[in-house]
Amino acid sequence: MSSAKKILVVGGTGAQGAAVVRVLASTGDFGIILFTRSTDSSQCQELLKLPNVEAAINPAPQGYDLGAFEAAARRSYGVFLNTDGFALGEEAETYWGIRLYETAVKARVQQVVYSGLDDHFRNSGYDPKSYVGHFQGKSRVQGESSLAFSP
Repeated sequence: MSSAKKILVVGGTGAQGAAVVRVLASTGDFGIILFTRSTDSSQCQELLKLPNVEAAINPAPQGYDLGAFEAAARRSYGVFLNTDGFALGEEAETYWGIRLYETAVKARVQQVVYSGLDDHFRNSGYDPKSYVGHFQGKSRVQGESSLAFSP
């Protein structure tokens, strides 16, 4: 791995995260740390073939191991954070998004990019037809973390 600034990517083997990893790797300006449960998936294997990409294991069977995340974050300039609301569910996505954000701040990363979504429920005047759980989970995290970040 080069001496380039490292970016820790949560959700790096998913559709959005993998695209972020590929773009960052293509610049040659960053080292990328994938925070993943397993390096055995074909998606992870493909990403590990890219220049300056390494993996950090999240040993938690569900959610995230905060100790492992913090250790990887301490080696990173920044964090790209995209939790999987479909796998976690709305409540857990809210919890983990905030906890990972807080842990990144504790680890003294310089930048956190959170992959959030708008609060369509609130924006619709709280029309029940506009309630989408993974949007709500992400919008809550977005609202909480935007108030606290100061590197």
